Amino acid sequence: MSMTEKIVGQDSIADVLRDHIRHVVNLRELVAERKLILDAAKRDWEDLHDEEIRLLQVRRADLAIAEDALRKATVEVFKVTGNKHPAQGVDVRMTRQIAYSEEDAIRWAINHGHTDLLKLKYTLFEKVAKVLGLDFVTVTEVPAVTIARELVVE
Repeated sequence: MSMTEKIVGQDSIADVLRDHIRHVVNLRELVAERKLILDAAKRDWEDLHDEEIRLLQVRRADLAIAEDALRKATVEVFKVTGNKHPAQGVDVRMTRQIAYSEEDAIRWAINHGHTDLLKLKYTLFEKVAKVLGLDFVTVTEVPAVTIARELVVE
């Protein structure tokens, strides 16, 4: 039996919603309590390991700079020697990089029947379609429920 079938009168409707609200309020309280506990534990752990965390961040930044320098040096060596394996663990692989005008690509796709290559900007289209009343677009009113952050059980 669905919730709709259970609802007979206004009192039943209020009871059903009140039960749902009470359940949501209780779960929100439990989640908030757990979050407070976890946040406190996380702060305590971070305070205890502050130096290690800072050192890790510094080392990650150093590593990124060093890896970038190694990549650049490897490309330079490859340009001079043509060697794709200049050192153990360091290889060069050739990739294909393309460049094009977006306008030319769109024009080509339309002119050659490849509109499947074009991506619709859904959010923008839907905003425009709601205003223009296009004959192939159906606009339907549907209920959307909002739940207040601070619920009160009556």
